[in-house]
Amino acid sequence: KLKFAEIYFAQAGRRVFHVDVNGQRALSNFDIVAAAGGSNVAVDRVVPVTVSNGQITITLVPVISNPKLSAI
Repeated sequence: KLKFAEIYFAQAGRRVFHVDVNGQRALSNFDIVAAAGGSNVAVDRVVPVTVSNGQITITLVPVISNPKLSAI
């Protein structure tokens, strides 16, 4: 479960990014404010993953501004 909350930007479209998990695109063009329905609102995304080598790799790929992840 990936947890996000936008506490800096108040408008959608100001922070957009992709999330890759173990080399596979899990979220495309993810905008926290748009997904949560506003700023200062938490939103979770469940990403099923198969662990084959004892680790999970999460890569945040910027589209607009710097990506952010609040918790795992």
